[in-house]
Amino acid sequence: MGTIAGVKSEKLHKEAITKLMLNMFSTTYEEGEVSWETTEKVGLGFVNDFIEYQDEKKAIRYNLNDWTLYICMDGKVDNKDELCKLLNVENSYDITDHLLICLLYYKFKNDFPGYLKGQFAISLYDEKNDQVCLVKDPIGLKQLFYYVSDTKVFWFTEIKQLKNSMPLEVNLSYIEKYLGSQPGAYADTAYNNLFRVEAGEIILIKNSKKITKNKYYSFPNNPLMYKDEVDYIERFRELFKIAVKRSIPSKPQQIGFSLSGGLDSSSIYSYANYHKFVSPSNAATFSYTFKNNADADETEYIKEVLRYYPSTKQHFFDCSDEWCFKGGLNTFGEQDEPYPLYGYSLSSIIPRAVRKSNIKVLVSGHCGDHVLMGNLNYLYNLLSTFQLNSYIKHLGIWREQYTLRSLLLKYSRRPKSINVKAPLWLKKNSSFNDVNQEEVCWDDQSRKKYFDGIVYQSGHEWVTQYISKQFGVETRYPFMDIDLMEFLLNIPVHLKQNPKYDKYILKEASKGILPDKIRNRRQKAGHSNLITKGIKKEWGGFQNHLNLEALESLNFVDSEQFQKTIKEFYMGKINNYSDIVPITRTLSAEVWLRERLG
Repeated sequence: MGTIAGVKSEKLHKEAITKLMLNMFSTTYEEGEVSWETTEKVGLGFVNDFIEYQDEKKAIRYNLNDWTLYICMDGKVDNKDELCKLLNVENSYDITDHLLICLLYYKFKNDFPGYLKGQFAISLYDEKNDQVCLVKDPIGLKQLFYYVSDTKVFWFTEIKQLKNSMPLEVNLSYIEKYLGSQPGAYADTAYNNLFRVEAGEIILIKNSKKITKNKYYSFPNNPLMYKDEVDYIERFRELFKIAVKRSIPSKPQQIGFSLSGGLDSSSIYSYANYHKFVSPSNAATFSYTFKNNADADETEYIKEVLRYYPSTKQHFFDCSDEWCFKGGLNTFGEQDEPYPLYGYSLSSIIPRAVRKSNIKVLVSGHCGDHVLMGNLNYLYNLLSTFQLNSYIKHLGIWREQYTLRSLLLKYSRRPKSINVKAPLWLKKNSSFNDVNQEEVCWDDQSRKKYFDGIVYQSGHEWVTQYISKQFGVETRYPFMDIDLMEFLLNIPVHLKQNPKYDKYILKEASKGILPDKIRNRRQKAGHSNLITKGIKKEWGGFQNHLNLEALESLNFVDSEQFQKTIKEFYMGKINNYSDIVPITRTLSAEVWLRERLG
């Protein structure tokens, strides 16, 4: 939840750098203690939110023999014990994450990020070598941007921090690509000369003309082959326990849990209670209900979890009167970058309530579906790698649910590419071509692509920035723990997708921990009706934007075709609910551009 900022300049004096630092911190929503240091060339600082024990002792400047290092970090380090052993220092209250990272840099120089685990965005200035390092964790759980001008380089957690210091120019090439495909957390942003530090990346800055980028992390393709199934289950149980523990602050405080009644959030809350990482008095639950919509309501499952693990602070929010786009389209224009958050109103209910309860940390089951996903394409991988005994065995496992013909002709062949059509209303050019997407077949290449898809396109970067952070809440995601993700993406697929039930390994590992009513359920509620409901409810407010005036002026779209498509949604003529995503991208880009281009 913290905020960091900094600037490096060869031509400004110290007072001017201090003024720029003041400007950058004046625009943040963050509450906490602001600290910064300035030299003749660099200023850097952070907002201390005091979530962890060590936060009370964090400093910015450290003198290590003949080296002076300055450091600011948003986030935390999870493998402190391991690093202290590596550095041969005693793990004590005085060894803060700031000091630990400086010690790592002192010993390993630019290779230091490779030793870190956790969720973090780091800025470090090496005064001796006049070098700034910007680093983001391997999953990209924290935000970090940088802006390059002729004589200065700025870095910051939120784009809005730069608005008082530099004029920003819209990157129309980014907007064009955004219309054609879901945005990913890659380097390019919606502004020229403003870049995102990517997950698992270190940026080295000497000056505005000498900036280098290096990837310090790549997904390890290391298929795991244990002797017995029980060994996988026991290893998962231990890693999941560690991931949940890492999400709990070390400092005693109230902790929020997003409890939907689904398997993922229920498992996190159950593990936290079962292992006594939390107690009924400090674990507050926050749940959506839909009393007037039985297909979406999960109340019975939420209450079953709370029957096993009571909380003295249970919060239920009846969302029967919620819908997508509620409140109109104005929120799209308020975001630093366009993003299709069509469920902003619903998604904001829990973070707003967490904030009102004076809770700083919310634990979420986000990404459980991604890391526990499997499909039968693994049969092709077994066959193509000549694991014939396993292939024959697994054909037999699935024979009760699938015909032998489908197992042989569909799942034992290399998956066909899926042709994804560009939205009809986009004018045809190089950015708006149809694309072929390959299904995951679980060989080394596709596992790596699948991991990258989670990191870059699961949306956590934008949800964190535009929802959680706006309410001063830090959201933590146990299923995105790096050790757990690497394990789950390298185990045999049948341990995730199994004839008995999906998310097999989680359900097996949770026997005796998770209530059986949750563990054995096969379906979960859906909310697709909120899309059509929202379009009908907000249709009047859409009218001022359906001509796509800003996008038409750039020759990006055919507004008549767009109006025809969205009217079909309004009339209930829906072939695929996923079409709402390109529709929302277009609306969000239109509203966002009108705010900036006038």
